Amino acid sequence: MSQNSDTLTVTEDYIKTKDNITLRVCTAKAQAPKGTMFILTGRTEYIEKYDQVRDFCLRQNLNVVVFDWRGQGLSTRVAQDAHLGHVHDFQDYQTDLDAVLDHAALAGCDGPRYMLAHSMGGCIGLRRLVSKSDFDGAIFSAPMWGIAYNWFLAPIARRVAAVGCALGLSYNYAPGTGPQSYVLETDFADNNLTNHRPTWDLFVKQVTDTPALIIGGPSWHWLKQAEDEMHALAQCASPNIPSAVILGTCEEIVDPDRITSRVACWTSGSLITVQDGKHETLMDDPKASDDLMAQACAAIGIDVT
Repeated sequence: MSQNSDTLTVTEDYIKTKDNITLRVCTAKAQAPKGTMFILTGRTEYIEKYDQVRDFCLRQNLNVVVFDWRGQGLSTRVAQDAHLGHVHDFQDYQTDLDAVLDHAALAGCDGPRYMLAHSMGGCIGLRRLVSKSDFDGAIFSAPMWGIAYNWFLAPIARRVAAVGCALGLSYNYAPGTGPQSYVLETDFADNNLTNHRPTWDLFVKQVTDTPALIIGGPSWHWLKQAEDEMHALAQCASPNIPSAVILGTCEEIVDPDRITSRVACWTSGSLITVQDGKHETLMDDPKASDDLMAQACAAIGIDVT
């Protein structure tokens, strides 16, 4: 976690959830806050990855709260294999979010609450918005409302995940994955996260310098939980709050069709398409990423300077 002169205070805390899981939370206070942006990170991610986004929000006089979900970052790992991406129940992520919101309130993060939810965080965030009304606006970045599978697997993925768990594979890595970090086993030229080499090099440096941040592939059980949750959310109406959805034209991790079909009938939602953008459109060239954040913030009613 790096500090920035735009902040009055940047604090890192370890908090407990109601089921006794320890979460790492970073709270950054703006000079004249007009609300708080809560960053809901994706699977395998961690606080440090969002320093650039955090600093943009601070310049807009938004407090920022970003945290590590259970099972990743420097929060409690919930599987015996610390590199396994695992959760017992997707609802547990809502328990994490409850604890973070309570912590932010105690830290004095008053005013409107906004959500910036990336990938897996987009799935968790959408569940929050259709279940409760404790946010005033939301930005979704490549939200995981469906996973991008090969054409032959897509129609049966949910069933395959259920069968794998029934066969006793719940704590095994999902097919084609293992314990290694994606950025340590993939060449930049072949990556599907970012087009920006300095950003990619930073990802590599972060997990090399702090190996405790590393998460490998998901468990079969995580995959089943994710598939069940995405299926359930697909049956839910979109929430009636200002929302902006960012999607790159070269997205290969989440299912673009699930995203565009929801936004097409979302009265208070808008789609921002990023030409040639990969999965991490907010982590490309800093100027382009800041412009993208400005566009998304304006779309949900945040005054941008």
